[in-house]
Amino acid sequence: MMPGEHEEAFDPNQGICCSDMFGEIFYPGYPTHQYECCGSHLLGLRELCDPISLQPVAKTSYNDDAVCTGLASESPETYNSISNVCVAGLVIPLAPSQGICGNQLMDRATEICCLNMMIHARYDGGKMERKCCEDSLFAYSPRDQSCCLGIIYDIPEKEARCCHYQAYHKATEVCEEDGYIRPKGKPHRCGDQYYNMEENYCCGDAVLLGPGYTCCDGVSHYTGTDGANNGECCGGIGYNPGTHVCCGAEIHPRTEQDSECCGNNAITPEQAQNHICCEGVLQPTHHNRKHCHGQLAFNPELETVCGGSRYPVPGGACCGYNLYNPSTKICCRGNTFAKNGSLSLMCCGAEAYDSSNPSLLCCDSVLHHNATEMGCCGTHSYDPRTQQCCHGPEQSLIYSSRGDHYQCCDHLLFNSSKHRCCSGVLHQFRAEFPCCGPDVLVLPRDICCQGHISKRLHGADTQCCGRDVYSAVTHACLDGMEIAPRWKATDQDGQTQKLGNVCLDPTSQVTFDLLTEAYSNHSTVAVIAPLRMKTRHGLGICKSRILRIMKPASSQGSLKGAGISFGSSCPCEHNRKASLLFTNQSMDTDRFVVGEGDFLFKMNKFTRQALKQLEVE
Repeated sequence: MMPGEHEEAFDPNQGICCSDMFGEIFYPGYPTHQYECCGSHLLGLRELCDPISLQPVAKTSYNDDAVCTGLASESPETYNSISNVCVAGLVIPLAPSQGICGNQLMDRATEICCLNMMIHARYDGGKMERKCCEDSLFAYSPRDQSCCLGIIYDIPEKEARCCHYQAYHKATEVCEEDGYIRPKGKPHRCGDQYYNMEENYCCGDAVLLGPGYTCCDGVSHYTGTDGANNGECCGGIGYNPGTHVCCGAEIHPRTEQDSECCGNNAITPEQAQNHICCEGVLQPTHHNRKHCHGQLAFNPELETVCGGSRYPVPGGACCGYNLYNPSTKICCRGNTFAKNGSLSLMCCGAEAYDSSNPSLLCCDSVLHHNATEMGCCGTHSYDPRTQQCCHGPEQSLIYSSRGDHYQCCDHLLFNSSKHRCCSGVLHQFRAEFPCCGPDVLVLPRDICCQGHISKRLHGADTQCCGRDVYSAVTHACLDGMEIAPRWKATDQDGQTQKLGNVCLDPTSQVTFDLLTEAYSNHSTVAVIAPLRMKTRHGLGICKSRILRIMKPASSQGSLKGAGISFGSSCPCEHNRKASLLFTNQSMDTDRFVVGEGDFLFKMNKFTRQALKQLEVE
């Protein structure tokens, strides 16, 4: 169709429309299902279409089925493709043994054609027939070679399998899912090598160890042990525990089978009989010194060790490096002071002072004089009558007293009428906001859940469940930890919690995801008539009837019009339109009583559109 022309409809039984890049021609009286087009030309019953010029060509013979097109100046001619071949515009009769490969003639008996482009000898030097390697121009000899995804390998085809694009020996190798080929019986990989854990050990990520070698910090060491990695490590060096011993970080030849260590040195059993090892130092045990105090051996029945020196007093008391008598002296950080009969002498750091003297005050090991009626603020003294001390975990500061509305926040003094302190964090000009952990809570925007601030995503219906928030209308908090839709809420015994019948307004309380989840989690979904409170025998009973069963479809006819009861309350009484009921109870009875685990939605435009989509899905 030419630009600007309009398309017109036609009856294919009354004609055919033929087109090319120049336009379209309608041929009336030639049904489409009986005739064919050649470009914009109608093809006669004894004509074939030249694919180059898109012109009809009269058949030379009735059995011709192809057109041989040569140079532009030559006329195309038709031929039978079973007995002839077109080569460079010439129709050449085919001998019974001849074939065509692309635009070349080939001898079927002695040649093969690969990918309709490349001719190869049909037999190799050993007179074995060759094959084309799939999706490639190459040929191979199956007796000696195999082909995998167009690549030829020197493995006999009957002995090979393909692992992705690689060939492997199926009798001795295995193909892994990641495309690696490994030897059979060696399922573990170390770098590019595979191994059996009973024979080898992988040191680090890529070093494969054999018998006699041990891995220490990712480095291979020859230890002469039986098997792989059967030695031990000493300071990052491998050794044979049968011939050597590791002491500290040094390796020593094992002179006797029961050699022991003391520090970095090895000791013999003879040395162990008259020596003792004290913190890595070998000490003689003469004078029955068989106990250690640091690196020094001593006899506790005869001696006391103070700061590396022995004193010939059993069970003595030490003050630093010296022996002293606790009944007559007091020890303050290595210094001794005579008690002189005083019972109130105490230590303040490295000093001794009379704790009964009101003018002396010890503040965190710092002694203050002339400190009557003073108090401690860290290591400093202060006057509580005119000053205020604020303590923090890292420092303490002294401030002048400023009135009752000034309080401490950690080590800082602040005006509580202007600022707020929350768990040691000072928030300036936030006095009107309550605390939530270390932060202030912005009301009514936020809600505090176990010291964590969250947004009130559901307005006034927002409640906490642990640190998370949920809508109390649509969900419930189980055991103070798990949030679940109200129809899923169960207690610790697996029983449905008594959450009550709720009538939800989809325009404000229900999302499509919530409606979808309710639809999939209830066995029965029904549209019910507006609920009405009726009085019988002086008692009010909420009544309705089933208008339509949406799920399951098998109950549609039997339950339609059945009456249902809601007891003494109508959750959707003020809704004058139909409601949507979700329940997991059986409704195969004439009368149905709604239970506390059931669920109601108000019907409106949003609900109807959502239900249509759910029914389609």
